[in-house]
Amino acid sequence: MARTALSRERVLDAAITLADREGIAELSMRRLGQEVGVEAMSLYNHVRNKDELLNGMVDIVFSEIDLPAAGEDWPTAMRRRAISARHALKRHPWAIGLMESRAQPGPATLRHHDSVLRNLRLVPAGEYPYLTEMAVEHTMKPGYDYGDEFEFGLKMIIDGLQTQGNRSAR
Repeated sequence: MARTALSRERVLDAAITLADREGIAELSMRRLGQEVGVEAMSLYNHVRNKDELLNGMVDIVFSEIDLPAAGEDWPTAMRRRAISARHALKRHPWAIGLMESRAQPGPATLRHHDSVLRNLRLVPAGEYPYLTEMAVEHTMKPGYDYGDEFEFGLKMIIDGLQTQGNRSAR
């Protein structure tokens, strides 16, 4: 019986399958080698190290998230993207903690961020000045960390829910 040739794509797919099935803590080069039927050292012909493996896995998860369409109104685009991200992360719950921690984002990750920022630039600056500032200015600064915006985003969500709650109480 012929064995399927090992490739970067096959290694990444197997790593994702393993992480989906057993959790990211169970992912090691040795365990992944067993999964694809090779010695762990053979994997290094396709990924330099575990960080590159994780970067590739995260990039694949980002590729599963629908990108906001150019010209679409930003609330609809962000809603669609959030729902798509939720579905991708339900399939790959291990990715949640890794998605913004990668120091070397791949092309799908960069396409995703670029698309989101493109849509957020449509936000009326007067209505959401801090969100606009983040989308337009801060994201291009060296050393910028998306995680720093967590509290800001959380406040926006809570404020929006509070506003909706006040409207329904009337």
